[in-house]
Amino acid sequence: MDNNDLEALEEFKKYCKNDVRMTALVLLYFMHFKKIFIEGDEINFTLEDLEEKSRQEIKATSHMIGQNIFDN
Repeated sequence: MDNNDLEALEEFKKYCKNDVRMTALVLLYFMHFKKIFIEGDEINFTLEDLEEKSRQEIKATSHMIGQNIFDN
């Protein structure tokens, strides 16, 4: 990393809250290394694969609709 990259990263860290920062840093990791590790398996992908996955619609299951996550 050159000095400009480090300065940009520091500004980015100041801007983001912890959860947003972690999400963004994971995305930056994916974009840079183009691989992830899940349960010991290495999965390689292209940026096109990531874009395609991000466009998929997440469907809610009927048993989750209307539930409050804070109720025990």
